[in-house]
Amino acid sequence: MAASINPRPIQPYAAMAMQGTMEAVVDALPRLWPAVFAWLAERGITPTGAPFILYRGIFMPDRMSVEVGIPTASVGESDTQVICGELPAGDYVEALYIGHYDGLMQATADLLQWGDEQNLSWDAELLEDKQHWVCRFESYLTDPESEPDPDKWQTQLSIKIV
Repeated sequence: MAASINPRPIQPYAAMAMQGTMEAVVDALPRLWPAVFAWLAERGITPTGAPFILYRGIFMPDRMSVEVGIPTASVGESDTQVICGELPAGDYVEALYIGHYDGLMQATADLLQWGDEQNLSWDAELLEDKQHWVCRFESYLTDPESEPDPDKWQTQLSIKIV
């Protein structure tokens, strides 16, 4: 997995937020993404990219705060169900991971280590011993229903730097 630093423009999105254990988040994905896609369809909003998980806070080993989202062409209007926002423009450390989702934690650790070795500063802050990220997300480029072989699944890892 090769890492690089890439500029990214502002990216509008719609998402559902949740907090919980990693297991709870993974268990919720099969219902959250379809709910966001349905919300967009009800409003005539077309998705413009791959679904993603935006990691807002990682409070390991027991909890995380995430947004399960879909990129859109413009910022919609949030309601009680869905958050509309923007992934910020800026420089991101990025890497393409190929393989089963079980390997994403190690791939992310490798990416973070690479950034540390490059003396990069993550756009994040430590509050009450918990890591809060400005923009750290995984884009799921492969639909497992279209590609059943998990060895071919592609996930783009992106972490904003200062």
